[in-house]
Amino acid sequence: RHHELADDPDAALETLLVARKAAGGNVGRGASLARAALDLARRHPSLHERVDELSRLAVNDLFLAGRWTDLEPLVNNLWPARHTMPPEARAWLANVAVMDLLFLGELARARATADEEVAQIETAGDSSAAGLLLAQAAFLANFSGDFAVARHRSERAVAIARGSGDAEASARAQLVHILARRRLDRSRERSVADLRDNAAFARSAGLSVREANALFVTAYMTLQHEDFTAAETVGAAAGTWYAPLAQVLHGLLHVLEGRPDRAEALLARAGGEVRHGIPSLGCVVDVAEAHLFLHRGELDHARGFLDQLPADTVAAQIPMLRSGHAGARGWLAWEEHRLGDAAAAFAESLTSCLAGGGYDIIDTGPLMLPLQADTLVRLDRPAELQQAIDRCVAADTEPDRFSVAAVAAARFRLAP
Repeated sequence: RHHELADDPDAALETLLVARKAAGGNVGRGASLARAALDLARRHPSLHERVDELSRLAVNDLFLAGRWTDLEPLVNNLWPARHTMPPEARAWLANVAVMDLLFLGELARARATADEEVAQIETAGDSSAAGLLLAQAAFLANFSGDFAVARHRSERAVAIARGSGDAEASARAQLVHILARRRLDRSRERSVADLRDNAAFARSAGLSVREANALFVTAYMTLQHEDFTAAETVGAAAGTWYAPLAQVLHGLLHVLEGRPDRAEALLARAGGEVRHGIPSLGCVVDVAEAHLFLHRGELDHARGFLDQLPADTVAAQIPMLRSGHAGARGWLAWEEHRLGDAAAAFAESLTSCLAGGGYDIIDTGPLMLPLQADTLVRLDRPAELQQAIDRCVAADTEPDRFSVAAVAAARFRLAP
């Protein structure tokens, strides 16, 4: 700033770029400095020729940091010119645009953009630079519950990334492939081992964001506190969005294990950052906080987080997100003795959980099954309860500890 005030914008820009480079593996800090450099160049006519270069630099850093709301206007500025870009640059920008749209809550546009850009690559006949884009298209399919499509696209992405020697694309594609196979034909234990290998690969390649990504997924699959702590630590050191999201899910884990005070501290620390920085996942925070208040018996506070989901929101369209929201609504209805409403919400939660492969992102079965069991017994619907139990058991040959406990409790309620 002193250089700029001294009417030396070139020195000011150089200072910012040197500081960005010195930020090392912290992409969040680097993104802030890159954005400051871009704003500086826009303010000074003598630096206007650097704007395009700095725009791409800022987009790259903001993308890695997961600062989706800050990224949006920059992507919108670059997107109309994609048709004039070399294939590699267009595929990279498309990968950024797809993820930005998804986490801003524009699921339909994200899907359409991914499909259009993948089709464009296939028409052009050269996919050598499209490993990361195909990996993101695979992630979008997996997140939406389209696991077979996710596996197909991730297999292609892995092959392309390995062939091109792109370590970042390879790490991301392998991770998405692990996720897709987990839902189709891979055990939890094998998937976790693959995720740990993925994190090690990213670490050896100096890819701090990809390492944070792998550790985050590992944590929500193992549901172990030490894995969440590792994800939070590495994510924070990298300055990426995986850190606050890991803290939110860690808070939910504390609720499930009966530690509301620890949960509240984590949600207070990270909830606002997720809500404002990752709009489509704000519902994850709402659901975690609703579970916390329900655990404490503070029904009015819980109700405030559980409005009906508009049909066009990401949370309403992504099964695993809908599962957690419906589960919390069912719990609230159960507490208020609205058994018919509770049964309907629990049924929605169970179906969404099994279709989407998780409950509010975490890799677990329908956590509200014990309350669903009590509800259905009191409504004299034992056959429906037995069917729900059977579906839960069949869904995962290697269930997590919460699912095992939920099934056991439901069976006892059905036949004490």
